[in-house]
Amino acid sequence: MTREDAAPADALAGAVYAPGWRVVIAALRIWSRAGLLLVMALVVRGIDLDMTPLVLFRAVAVAAALPALAAWLLEHAFAARFTRDTIQLVAHARGRRLEIPLDAVADALAWHVPLPCPGLTLRLRTGRSLAVALDDPGALLVLLDADCSRPIVRWAAARARARRAAWYWRLVRYPVFGLVPGAILFRTHQWIAYGGTFGQYYLLGLRAYLGTFLIYWTTVTIYLALWSNLWRLVAEAITLVGAWAAPADVAALRHRVERAWALSYYGGALLVLVLRLLP
Repeated sequence: MTREDAAPADALAGAVYAPGWRVVIAALRIWSRAGLLLVMALVVRGIDLDMTPLVLFRAVAVAAALPALAAWLLEHAFAARFTRDTIQLVAHARGRRLEIPLDAVADALAWHVPLPCPGLTLRLRTGRSLAVALDDPGALLVLLDADCSRPIVRWAAARARARRAAWYWRLVRYPVFGLVPGAILFRTHQWIAYGGTFGQYYLLGLRAYLGTFLIYWTTVTIYLALWSNLWRLVAEAITLVGAWAAPADVAALRHRVERAWALSYYGGALLVLVLRLLP
């Protein structure tokens, strides 16, 4: 590896690491997703466990947030941007660059299982392998003049196009949308516990009033993350199966599934809220 300036703006963004690190990061991702499902099951069943907000926060932190953070830190540590010139593939990583001659690449195989995310394995003629994580591995396969028509590659390309949304949409999806059910549940609590919308404020002051609202808002936001995780796993499973069954139609399927996911997430959350408030 040699020192290198910043990669070109049109370089492909991803990560490159040894196959062993792929296993570690994938395990952390699975732990995080499975942890969210476990916490959701505990919330729904509520058997032998007093799921107070504090218990909920701790459970989500240990079961999901910490492994997700560890996976993100590792992916950031191995982050790279890929370009190609006439004779080599260049990976710009953390102020350095790795040069891989094109004639040294024996094979480029897209991952059958897209964990920790879509990607491909570069097998070099020296016997060494490199794991390359990319939202759209087909773009790198094109640079390598390799086959990019496999179903999993088409699935990843459709997924990458669907995920090209501004970062602030995550804020809209969780804490901003969470204001709606959070405010409704908070107001219901105020009427039941204090006899009016501003009952706690008049009795205990602004600090206690806002503190209670913050607890309701944060709790609802966590519930929305649990709800989103469930439907996201269903959506990805449907599109994966669809990619193998009808590769040519995976882009259209992804579009339909994303619309169904939005309906299930937003509409389903509001429906659950209504059912929860019914006498």
